[in-house]
Amino acid sequence: DIAEVITAVEEDYSIDTTKILLTGFSMGGYGVYRTYYETPTRYKALAIFSGTPSVSIKNAPDFVDEKNLASFRDIPVFIFHGEKDMNCPASITKDVAEKLKKHGAQVELQIDPGKGHERPDDKTLDSYLKWVDTVLK
Repeated sequence: DIAEVITAVEEDYSIDTTKILLTGFSMGGYGVYRTYYETPTRYKALAIFSGTPSVSIKNAPDFVDEKNLASFRDIPVFIFHGEKDMNCPASITKDVAEKLKKHGAQVELQIDPGKGHERPDDKTLDSYLKWVDTVLK
């Protein structure tokens, strides 16, 4: 549980709890959407790498549905997705990114035409790290 990990880290380390960045890859990307949706005041920014915005689990919120995106207003969100991703189609991610923008999220979308369901290239990682520096200031 993410909340338990943050609490454990707070007990052992001096951290700035106003600058917690939530990041996930693939199914972890869905975890980012859902965790933020359930506790939006806890996180400073979100990053989703090749993540899916929906899962086929009973009663799980679907972030393709705009009604579930209202709490994302003003949150910085970095999204990376490979155009050739066969697990989580990039078209769905592009659609959700536009819906997030419509609801006031500050979205940085990086689509790599040569990538599938995998990590970003070094250029995208550099862009991500610059984004992190900017949003955590």
